[in-house]
Amino acid sequence: NTPHSKPIKSVKKLTEDLCKICGAHAADGTLASSFICITDEDESNLKCFKKWIENTFKIKSPNIRKVKNSNEWKLAFHNKVISRYLNKIFEFPNGKKIYNVNEPKIIKNSNIKFRRAFAIGTLSFEAGLGITHTIGFCVSSKAFRDSICNILNSCGMKLKIMKKKSSEYWRFWSNTLSVEEAKRWLDFFEPFTEKWFKLYEYINGFQGRISKFKDAIMGKRA
Repeated sequence: NTPHSKPIKSVKKLTEDLCKICGAHAADGTLASSFICITDEDESNLKCFKKWIENTFKIKSPNIRKVKNSNEWKLAFHNKVISRYLNKIFEFPNGKKIYNVNEPKIIKNSNIKFRRAFAIGTLSFEAGLGITHTIGFCVSSKAFRDSICNILNSCGMKLKIMKKKSSEYWRFWSNTLSVEEAKRWLDFFEPFTEKWFKLYEYINGFQGRISKFKDAIMGKRA
């Protein structure tokens, strides 16, 4: 593309990491021409996204940075090739997408292994897991919500689906999780991310050591 461009691997088939990239981008990513940006409050999610990008396209992505005056972390970079994958092949629009984002057709028409990987990327970034041991999902796009529900239902997961929009959002919830149900949900979050750890600790007992009361409130481990 330019004298400073570096070679990038041409990805010719779907991979699980590529589908996870798409799921994470659908949840929290921004695309503008050749600019790609994704943000999240959990740095561990950004580390996984960085790993997926580097494993898939065999490039070194920029460092993860703290967003100024915010609790969020950010990974942002310019790459025409990767942006064209997201825009031309997976049909993610440039700019605002919260109301019309959806599971890409090429993934939706593939097998459950790749659809499940898309759900892992999405849920790792977008799902919520509270002290009530219930997993929740809340987005502005009904089609996006319904696609994730379809994937989860195809894998035998039990959901409570809100039939009407609430405060501009479409939602679903899990049941209050038993330990056995939590073990099944664990497979829908990228290992060693914050939500994965919360489920893991619910199943196996608390694994960390809290040094400050503030950290306990924030759910951090030492």
